[in-house]
Amino acid sequence: MSSPIRPPLTVETVDGATVGRPITKIKVTNGTLTVSGNTATIVTGGGGGGGSGTVTSVGLTETGSALTITGSPVTTSGTINIAGAGTSSQVILGDLTLGTLPTGTIGGSIASTQVARGATTADEIEGDNGLLFDGTSFTINTLSASDPVLNMSSSTKSIALEVNTSQKLTVKGASNSFVLDASSATGGITFPDGTTQTTAATSGSVTFPLEADSGSLSAPSYSFSGDTNTGMYSAANDNVNIVTGGSIRATFNSNGITIGDNTNVGKLSSLGANDLQLETNNGTNSGTITITDGVDGDISLSPNGNGAVEISGAYKLPTAVTTDNNYVLTAQTDGTTAWAASGGGGIGGSIADNQVAVGATTADEIEGSSNLTFDGTMLKFGTGSTTAKLSSNGSQDLVLTTNTNAGFTEPYIQLNDSASGNISINSGNSGATKINIGRDTTRWVQINNDYYLPQSDGTANQFIKTNGSGTLSFADAAGGIGGAISDNQVAYGDLVTNDIEGNAKFTYDVTTQSLNIASGTGTGTILSGSSDMVIRNSSASAHSKITLGYDAANSNIKLDTDGTGLVEIHKGGSLAYSLPNVVTTTNDYVLTAQTDGSTAWAAGGGTKRNYQGLMTPFSSSVKTWDITRQTPFSTGSNGSTQFGSLFNNTGIAFCFSAPQTGTPTEIGVIFGSSSSGGINFAIYDSDADGAPNQLIAEGTAAYSASSVVYDTSLTGQSGGSAGSMVAGDLMWCVMTRTDGSVGTTMLCSNSGTRGKTATESTVGGSAGNCIETTSFNASTSFTNTAPAITSWGPQNTLIPIIGVRF
Repeated sequence: MSSPIRPPLTVETVDGATVGRPITKIKVTNGTLTVSGNTATIVTGGGGGGGSGTVTSVGLTETGSALTITGSPVTTSGTINIAGAGTSSQVILGDLTLGTLPTGTIGGSIASTQVARGATTADEIEGDNGLLFDGTSFTINTLSASDPVLNMSSSTKSIALEVNTSQKLTVKGASNSFVLDASSATGGITFPDGTTQTTAATSGSVTFPLEADSGSLSAPSYSFSGDTNTGMYSAANDNVNIVTGGSIRATFNSNGITIGDNTNVGKLSSLGANDLQLETNNGTNSGTITITDGVDGDISLSPNGNGAVEISGAYKLPTAVTTDNNYVLTAQTDGTTAWAASGGGGIGGSIADNQVAVGATTADEIEGSSNLTFDGTMLKFGTGSTTAKLSSNGSQDLVLTTNTNAGFTEPYIQLNDSASGNISINSGNSGATKINIGRDTTRWVQINNDYYLPQSDGTANQFIKTNGSGTLSFADAAGGIGGAISDNQVAYGDLVTNDIEGNAKFTYDVTTQSLNIASGTGTGTILSGSSDMVIRNSSASAHSKITLGYDAANSNIKLDTDGTGLVEIHKGGSLAYSLPNVVTTTNDYVLTAQTDGSTAWAAGGGTKRNYQGLMTPFSSSVKTWDITRQTPFSTGSNGSTQFGSLFNNTGIAFCFSAPQTGTPTEIGVIFGSSSSGGINFAIYDSDADGAPNQLIAEGTAAYSASSVVYDTSLTGQSGGSAGSMVAGDLMWCVMTRTDGSVGTTMLCSNSGTRGKTATESTVGGSAGNCIETTSFNASTSFTNTAPAITSWGPQNTLIPIIGVRF
């Protein structure tokens, strides 16, 4: 029989000698071994064969704490008891100490050859076909769409995949395999095509294509050991992406090269302080785009040969510089452009070739006149039949000069405004007057403060002579400076050498102090040369002035007022409006006008769909907005009609304009009689297309016969606080029944007074005064985001009068 004694069991000779070691078995001779429970009893008797000697005692000794032995030794007769020292939940360990059974059940499902692993339930194990071992082969299968992975990673130790020194490691797939033979120096790697590589690849010996997986933005397929988020990977088929620092810098695909990561600014830069140039065909027969390096660097667009710079395939820019200053870019319908003299246009009124545009009698229009012309060289003004005048505005001197000449350092002509006023012509070099035309009764024109010209005309062919004391007079001569000149005509050099003449188109009237240019037909021109021209009402540089700026390409016209003075626009001698004399304090302000002619910068009115129209208070005691009969969505009177109800157990919505900025606190209706149920309200804002979008507030009005009922506990999205509206924004009011079977009667607006809300192009079908959806009804809740516009349809129905309070 099997032994009931669990090792270790110590046998000790109490009386006598033990012969032979080690002891592996105890035989009871001439006696009986009785086992009862955990107690073994040896009863010996006389006689027996097979040996000699006398046993005088038998005993057992404990070597661990798991057992308790009593009754040992037995010298004549008796019983040795072996008992367990632990409890029912303990086990005897190999060193005869006690241990505690672990809690839980080692359960789970596992089949033949499956490798056990920890189950999802604690203290259980299970297996599946993902990991198999049949005693010879270890197999990893995939139980998902992903490839199986043998992960041998360690953060602190290197990992080795080893075979016996005389064996080979084979990586096999179907009929192809890689064999890694490390059994000898000549083993090497055998590839699926049968070739064997015994040494590391050298230049030119790598087999292509060299393939890698697609990689990712943070771990590109081709990277660097010290910089693993920099390199190259493929974000999609037919894409090669260059990555630095975990961000895409360049993408190569069928569309070409794209710079940037669609989030940050894409940059293409030269290395160092060098220009950046774009060209084709390595610069052969190619136009170029050049960005010049350095402060104030230019960007040059240089077409090749007769090529041009084309804008969006619509038109081409000229490739030559303008032949004259102040030319403008003109465009033709075939896409060509060219430099040409500016022709104005667009602002009404009549104007002909060379006529100078002036404000017309109709506000905001310009027109021309044959009495004021400019042919590109000369400014002409006057009718030819009446005196043309160039005058200062008010009791101020009139100065004609070149450039800005703020300090009178350039030549100028000054007409003094006074009863005895003079006309001074000054070279400007030293500030001294060179020609002074005054009203002295004996001497009118003084030259350089030294001599006076004669007061009266001489006879034909006389010349002017001096007496050496500052007086000049006419005298006869063999020849003279001739030419024709009449009263008030300003003399100028004639075509004949040494002759002067005058012209009716260039006159000066001493009495009226009017200089007239181009009187009659033609264009009068006042030129300042290659410098600014200033028209000023006094010699003080700070006083109001008009400056015609000189610039070869970009000339400004400045209207500069003095102090608090304004630039005023007049019509028919009366003020139309004035312009502000300060810069706006905020970007995007607009110019606002008042009926007194003043203007100012102010914030522009309106936001998206700012339809804030005339709204009627719903109650005189509390400011309540009637959003149903609101301009511009109400097309009739603001009267009410019979009591009506929501016809269907659906969601009905109508649009309105937010009557004020703030958070709505109450929504209500006026109920009829002999009814029940109630109405659910919701207010949504609108998206960029004007469709219902995000929930602002919602509430419920329970039916009360013939009463005005308001919900004063409005909530917002997900049961939170109500949101806010901005005055003028397009909003939507959505209504449903509280009881799907009851159409509660409510006071409604007049039939047909609401304009079209839903159009065929928006929802299909036909136009309506509201829209309807089955996504909302008595059994559903209002959602944070309204259903898509495609789930709404047009509806024509009576609209309950809805009141909103803030």
